[in-house]
Amino acid sequence: MVLLHCMTKANWTEDKKRFIDGLSEAKSKGLIKKVGFSAHDFGALENGVNHEWPDVVLARINNKQIRMDGTPEKIMSLLEIAGSKGKGVLGMKIFGCGGLLKEAERTASLKYVVQSKKVHAMTIGFEDPSQIHDTVDRLMGIVHQG
Repeated sequence: MVLLHCMTKANWTEDKKRFIDGLSEAKSKGLIKKVGFSAHDFGALENGVNHEWPDVVLARINNKQIRMDGTPEKIMSLLEIAGSKGKGVLGMKIFGCGGLLKEAERTASLKYVVQSKKVHAMTIGFEDPSQIHDTVDRLMGIVHQG
């Protein structure tokens, strides 16, 4: 999977056409399997969700609208559309890029994203291995709660 990272303009599919065409050619030759983008702007996310090119969408999502491109409800609505179009949905900034520090905040954000069933995978940055263990434990708690 190859992603065009940090799309910040609603018309990125026009601005990045050269790269889109190149990645499409590599995909058609079997050199890569999936293509997509990460959005850092609501218009960029909306365009990519509704464009035929991306297989994968990487979007900023958490329950507190920290370091996001719109309200959680608006972003989730776009992610639902992406999923309905068969696109893979990856969540980022689940902990608000370090803005959700309290234990209850981290748990609530993970729960919000996981239980939405609109995010297929997520990326979370860690500074210490203990944070990985903590997050996995929180996820397992959420999964086992049902």
